[in-house]
Amino acid sequence: MAWYATGGMTAVSVIGGIAGNAEIAAASAEQQRVSNLYTEQASGIAQNDLQQLGINLNQELGMALTKLAAQSKQRQSIENVKTAETNTYGNMALRKQAVMDTKLALSKDSMMTAADNKMVEIQTKMRDTNYETQARYASAQSAYNNSMSQQSSTLDLAFGAASAGLSGYSMGSSITADNAVAKAAGGVK
Repeated sequence: MAWYATGGMTAVSVIGGIAGNAEIAAASAEQQRVSNLYTEQASGIAQNDLQQLGINLNQELGMALTKLAAQSKQRQSIENVKTAETNTYGNMALRKQAVMDTKLALSKDSMMTAADNKMVEIQTKMRDTNYETQARYASAQSAYNNSMSQQSSTLDLAFGAASAGLSGYSMGSSITADNAVAKAAGGVK
């Protein structure tokens, strides 16, 4: 009878350990899955926002350059009228035209440089968002690994089963001995 109790307790110990490991593995996998989904969502939103900023920047630059070109043509037409009214021609007219062309080029370059600087900022933010995303993935993997390390090893399960078996055997032996003593005394039939 002691052997039956020993085998039963050993089996219960092993089954309990395996079930506990399965629960730890399932919970760890689910936690990592949820963490990765959140990371993907947050990263996608941040990247989309930054891409929209880039698109808006390009559109604003296009509108500003179009406005600058229209203003330049307006100024040029005014200067052409002044040149005709003052009867300016030759070298003087060419200098005025060169000054207007230079001002237009400088304004255009200034706008392009400002837009390039803003675009570099957006790209830096995109890179930083990517790094943050990778750090979140690494953190989720680390948390998963830490959770999985909480599982009982095969050796732990074997020692636990042996301990349960010895405990069961001891209890069974004790009960058998108590019954034998009681029988000898005439109390148990």
